[in-house]
Amino acid sequence: MKLSDRLNAICSLVDKGVNVVDVGCDHALIDVYLTKYNNNKCIASDISENALLSAKKNIEKYDLTSKIDIILSDGLENIKIPSNNTIILSGMGTKTILNILKNCSKIDCLLISSHNNL
Repeated sequence: MKLSDRLNAICSLVDKGVNVVDVGCDHALIDVYLTKYNNNKCIASDISENALLSAKKNIEKYDLTSKIDIILSDGLENIKIPSNNTIILSGMGTKTILNILKNCSKIDCLLISSHNNL
């Protein structure tokens, strides 16, 4: 499985075996990679139903439907954050990331990759 340099960099920062919540998962390639090669349990979430359809296709392609949860959510609103977690906020703008972080707690590790307003 080949990832872009950006996605590879994000995956390299995730500890093996932790519970990952990928907010704004888009195509869920991070989740597929981390589940397959890093022994992570992942939650792939997005606000877009179309993005989740793409995520579902990739998860099915790699036969990981029983290992990766897919959740339609605006940020972390509909997600029960597991313990021993890493939250990934990538592929969105800084203002969106800040709004997501306003009402969240129980984060053990946070990986952020903003695309604007740095």
